[in-house]
Amino acid sequence: MSYTKIFDDIRKKVFYNVYILSGQEEYVKKEATEKLIDALVSTEFKDMNYQSLDGSEVGIDRIINACETLPFMAERRVIVVKDSILFTKAKTGENSNSSYDIKRMVEYIKDIPKTSHLIFYLRDSVDKRLSLYRAIKKYGSVIDFNSLDEYDLKRWIRKELKLEGKTITEPALEEFIGLSGKGLGHIKNEIEKLVSFANNTDVIEDDHILAIAIPTLEHSIFQLVEAIGNKATSVALEVLHEMLDRGEVFYSILPMIGRQIRLILFCKVYNKKGYTNSQIAKTLKIHPYGVGKYIAQGRNFTEAELKQALSDCLTLDYSIKQGKMDARVGLEMLIMSMCTLKKASYRKL
Repeated sequence: MSYTKIFDDIRKKVFYNVYILSGQEEYVKKEATEKLIDALVSTEFKDMNYQSLDGSEVGIDRIINACETLPFMAERRVIVVKDSILFTKAKTGENSNSSYDIKRMVEYIKDIPKTSHLIFYLRDSVDKRLSLYRAIKKYGSVIDFNSLDEYDLKRWIRKELKLEGKTITEPALEEFIGLSGKGLGHIKNEIEKLVSFANNTDVIEDDHILAIAIPTLEHSIFQLVEAIGNKATSVALEVLHEMLDRGEVFYSILPMIGRQIRLILFCKVYNKKGYTNSQIAKTLKIHPYGVGKYIAQGRNFTEAELKQALSDCLTLDYSIKQGKMDARVGLEMLIMSMCTLKKASYRKL
C-alpha cells in the first residue's frame, strides 16, 4: 500500500494495533514513524509509553511482554521493533526465528491488546509470502515506502518548495533531480540550501540550481558516460577531474562506471526485445526514472562497444589493484580508449 495512506490515517486519527513499515525510502518512513508515535503517545509520558526494540537482538517473548505492558497514565503505548528477525531467513541460536515463534506471533497478532500499537520497522522490503506478513495485513496496516516515480518525485519537490513560498520551472526541476538524485533525505537538504540561496526570488530557475547543487556521484557518472558516448574526450576527462578534485576515489568511480555501462547494455537489450520501461525497471530492480535515460544513452553505443567497455573496466580494476597501473592515469586511459574506440589498450601495457 502507498505510504500516503499512513499520513491520511494519522490526519483522520485512524490507527491500527500492528503495522509493518518497510522499504528503502528511509526519509519518509522515518517521518511517518515519528508522526505516528507523536499521534499515539502524549509528550508528557512518552518515556514511559514508547519502547524501541532491536529486532535482531530480541526474541518473540520480549516483543509480547512489551505489548502486554499497560500504558502509564495514558490510553496507549507504542512499541517499535526494528529489523525483526521474524521477517528474515531462519537463524540458529537463542534468537532464532523458528517456525514455532512465527506461529506464536501470527496468533498473537489477532489478540494484541487494544492499548498497544506494535510497529515493525524494516529497512528493506518484506517477503509478502510470509504468514506473519499476511496476518499483519489482515489485522493491521502494511505500508511500503518505495522510491517515488518521476511524477510523484516532482510533485513532492514542488510541495516542499511551496511550503517555503517558492515555485520552480520545469527545466530547473529536471536539473535539480538530475544533480540531487532521488533519495528524499538528501533532496530535502538540497531544498533547504536552495531556498536559502534563492531568498530574493519566488521562482527558482536553472541558474539557482547550478550555483548551489553539488552533483551526486551517480549524476557525474551519467555525464561522464554520456560524454564518452558522444566521443567528447575533453568533456569526459573534465568530468573525471572534477570528481577527483572534490574527493571521489578510484574505488568509487570505476565500479560506478562499470555499473552504468552494464545498465545501459541491459536496458538496450531488453528494449530491443520489446520490454516496456516499467518491465525493464522491475527486471533490473532499478528506478523507472532512469530507464529512459539509460535507453537514450544506449543509442550512442553498439552492444559490442558496451561489452568491450565492461571488459576494459575489469582489466583496469585488476591492473590497479595489482599495482601495475596508477589509478588516475588508468581512469584517464580508460576514458580515452572508450572515446576513441581503441580497444584492448590495457592488455598491451
